[in-house]
Amino acid sequence: MTPQDHPNTAGQSAAAAGPAAPRVGILLDAADAHHASMARQLAQELASSFQLSLYATPAQASAAIGQLDLLLDFSPAAPALGRSDEVARKTIRYVSGAAAAAGKSALTGARAVIVDGHASAARHAATFPQIVALERGVDCRVYRVAADRHGPLRFGWVGDARQHAVNLNQLLIPAMRGDVTISVMDAQASPQQLADFYNIIDVLLILSEQELGAQTMPEALACGVFALDASGAGLPACVSGHDGGHVGGLSIDASAPALRAAMLWCVDNGSLVRQRGAQNAHAMALHGSWPVVAPRWGRFLQEEFTLATAGRTRSAPPCDLLLLDDIYPLLLSAFRITEYNAYLSHFPTAAVHSTGKSFSIVKETRSFDAVRTAYEARYPAYAGRVTRYDPKWLPDARLAYLLFINNAYDFCEVLEASNTPFVFCLYPGGGFAIDGAESDRKLRRVFASPCFRKVLCTQKISYDYLLRKGLCAPEQMEFIYGGVLPTRVPSSTAKRRYKENKARFDICFVASKYSPRGVDKGYDLFIAAAKMLCARHDDIFFHVVGNFDASDIDVAELAGRLTFHGLLSTDELSHFFRDMEIMLSPNRAFILSPGSFDGFPTGAGAEAGINEVALFTSDPLHLSPFVDGEDIVIIDTNADSIVAAVERYYAAPDQLYRLAARTAQSYAAAFHPDAQIGPRLRLLEQQLALLPGAA
Repeated sequence: MTPQDHPNTAGQSAAAAGPAAPRVGILLDAADAHHASMARQLAQELASSFQLSLYATPAQASAAIGQLDLLLDFSPAAPALGRSDEVARKTIRYVSGAAAAAGKSALTGARAVIVDGHASAARHAATFPQIVALERGVDCRVYRVAADRHGPLRFGWVGDARQHAVNLNQLLIPAMRGDVTISVMDAQASPQQLADFYNIIDVLLILSEQELGAQTMPEALACGVFALDASGAGLPACVSGHDGGHVGGLSIDASAPALRAAMLWCVDNGSLVRQRGAQNAHAMALHGSWPVVAPRWGRFLQEEFTLATAGRTRSAPPCDLLLLDDIYPLLLSAFRITEYNAYLSHFPTAAVHSTGKSFSIVKETRSFDAVRTAYEARYPAYAGRVTRYDPKWLPDARLAYLLFINNAYDFCEVLEASNTPFVFCLYPGGGFAIDGAESDRKLRRVFASPCFRKVLCTQKISYDYLLRKGLCAPEQMEFIYGGVLPTRVPSSTAKRRYKENKARFDICFVASKYSPRGVDKGYDLFIAAAKMLCARHDDIFFHVVGNFDASDIDVAELAGRLTFHGLLSTDELSHFFRDMEIMLSPNRAFILSPGSFDGFPTGAGAEAGINEVALFTSDPLHLSPFVDGEDIVIIDTNADSIVAAVERYYAAPDQLYRLAARTAQSYAAAFHPDAQIGPRLRLLEQQLALLPGAA
C-alpha cells in the first residue's frame, strides 16, 4: 500500500465510509511487521465506519495531520521528540510489550493510549484515564489449531534470547534443571512460522511483560496453547475464568522455584492442560477474532472523535491523597482497612497503591488480584481505587500518607523522585525500635527527606523518644494516642455469660505469630497458664486466634480444652468475642529486636475490649492510660500471676462482667472514629491546605 492508500483499495469487501465519517490516519511501523499486520486487519474491519489512511512513517503522518481528525499510531517505539501539539492532540497510541510496561512515560505525546486488556497497564486506567484497555484481535485464519496434540507435554518460549538474557538465566534455565526441555522461537518470525510453532507446543512460558508483543499470548491461545505467565500481566478476559468461564493458564511468581513447580504441575496434569488449551482455542475463535473485537475499537474511536471535536480529552481530577502500603487491601488487617477506607471516603480522589509484599507474614497465599477482589466484594464503594504498586505508574499526587517507619523508608525514594510531600504514622512495630540502630537509621533518612512534612505518633513513648534523640523537629510531630479500630459490628447473637446462659468459662489469646513459640506476644505464658488452670478447674476452656497451631508448643495436656481458630476477620472476631470472658495478652517488649515493642493495648486487645471481653494484659513499658482493676487488668509476665488474676475473677463473674462493661465504655471513647479518624483527617487537610494549588 502507498502511504495514503485507503484500506478498501487493497481488496477488502467492506463498503467505503461516507464523506461525513471521521477521518482517521493509521501509522504503521516498517520495522515491526506484526504491528503493521495488526493495523491492516483492524483497518479492514473499520473501513465502513471511518475514512482511513495508512502512513508508513511518522513524518508522513505529521504532514497530513491537518486533514485528519485522529491518528491511530501502531508504531511500538515512543513518540519522536518534536511532534507538534496538533499531532499530540490527535494521536492515539497502541502499545504492547516493553512499551506498555514502561509506565506513565508511555502516555506522553498522545491524547489516549490503547493497551491490551490483559496488560498490567490496564489496571491503572482508573488513575490515568488516558489508558484505554482494549483486547486486540487475532487473525484466526492463521492462528488456529492445526492438529491434535499427542505424546509428552512440550513447553515453548517466544522472544529475543539476547534481549531477555537476564530472565532466561535467572528464571528459565534454573527452573529447567536439565530435566525439562524448552523449545524457543524468535518473536520476529513470520505469523505462519509462529502459528506452526504454537501448534507443536502445549504450554507457552511468559517470563516478563516485555515479551508480550503483538503476536504472543492471544495468538498462542488461539492455537490451543496453555499459558504459564510470570509477567505480572494477566490472561485475556475470555480465558481468565471470569463469568464462570474456564481458566486458560496459570499466573505465577517471577521466581525459578515457582516456574519449576508450575511446569511440573503441567507435566503431572497433561490431559487437563491440553483440555484447557483446546478450550482456549475455542474461546479465542468466539471472542477474540478481529471481526468480534474490532467493533469495540470502532466505538472507542467514535467516542474519542466526539471528545476531540469538542476540544476535550480524557482526564481525571488530581489525586489529593496517595496512600502507600505493603498489606492493604487484605481484610485481616482490620485497622488498616478502617483507616484507609475512611480516607477513601473523605477524599474522593484518594487512591491506594500497595505492594502486598507482607501478605506472606500472615500466611496469605492468594494473589494480589484475588485479595483485591475479596476487598471490593466487601467494600464495593471503593472498587477501582486500590492498585498493585508499580513505581512506574504512581499518580502525580498532592500528598502521600503511609503507616509505619518501614513503609515510609521503603517508599521515600520514589516519593522524592516525584517530589511528593508525605506524612506518616509511627505506629509501634513495622521496623520501629527504641534505641535500635537500624530503626534510627531509617528514621533519620525519612526525617531528612525534603518531602517529609509530619509524623504522627500514637504512643507517648514514641513521641518522647523522637524528642529525646533529636530525630525530628517538634513542629513536625503530632501525637494522637491509640490507633484506628474497625467500627463494632453487632453480633447476630447476644453476649453469653458464664453461669447465666452457658456452663463454660472461656479464655482466649488473639495475636499473630512473629517469633518462635510466639514469645513476643506471650503465647508461651498463655499455654503455661492454661495448663495450670485446666488442672484446677474442669469448666475453663481456651481459644487461640491467629497463625498458631499445635506444633508451636506441646499442648497434649489441653486436649479437648483448647481450640485453634486460625485467622479471623473483623466480623468473625466480633462474633467470636460473644462467647469470651477474658482475653490474655501477656506480651513482652524488646523480643523481636532490641527496642521493639507493641502499642498499648494491642489492636486485638482493643477489639476484644470494645466487644466486652475483659482484657488481662501486661504493660512492661507502663504505657496504659487506663485504670488497673477498673478498665483493665494488668498482669505480670509469669504464669503464676496470670493464674492468680484469672482465678480471682473466675470466682466472681459478676465483678468480671462489670469490669468488661467499663472496658467497652472506656475503649469505645478512646478508639471512637471521632477520637481517631477525625484528628487524622484534620492533620491531612491542614497539610493539603499548605500546598500549592490549595483552594
